[in-house]
Amino acid sequence: MTGRAIACVAAACLFVAGNMAQAQSAAYSFADPVNGFSSTQGNDGVQFRLTADIRVTALGYYDRNQNGLSQSHPVGIYSVSSQSLLASATVGAGSSLVGLFRYESITPLDLSAGESYRLVGFHPGTGVGGDLYQIIPVGSVTIASPIVHEGNYNNLDSMLSYPTNGPAMTNIFFGPNFLYVPEPSTGLLTLLAAIALAARRRM
Repeated sequence: MTGRAIACVAAACLFVAGNMAQAQSAAYSFADPVNGFSSTQGNDGVQFRLTADIRVTALGYYDRNQNGLSQSHPVGIYSVSSQSLLASATVGAGSSLVGLFRYESITPLDLSAGESYRLVGFHPGTGVGGDLYQIIPVGSVTIASPIVHEGNYNNLDSMLSYPTNGPAMTNIFFGPNFLYVPEPSTGLLTLLAAIALAARRRM
């Protein structure tokens, strides 16, 4: 392979990898209903299994009317097998709006195909002027293709924690969401390694 060909292939691979890294997708999306619901204090958790590896880049919380959250909402992702917290962020008034949710960036978190995880969001209770949440039938939620829905869980704890009441399979409570990108494929990484080796041999 000539030096120019190596450079062209490498540039193409980097372009593809860069586009993959920038193309963030929401795990869940839906058309915003007319009404929202008052919430008690506690956690709502959506359990899911992955059919492909992904990289989570931000955690989010539903913003009714997209006019700013009036409360802070800790959001986290737990491993179901260990019930351990893998990543968390607090979403509030100054968090970035994407669609119907406000998001906080996190250190990228790699999640593995075949594993189950629980996405959890804490609500301190709506009270007067507090944030409303949403109850959406599973069939009305667009769930990203690598995600398989495994039910909704909840508890009435006073802080972010792993909810175990469930699963409820009919509706999803929002609540929490996340943004992700696909992990670079093994084939792409192998090709980049081969290009690097070829370039080194020409030096």
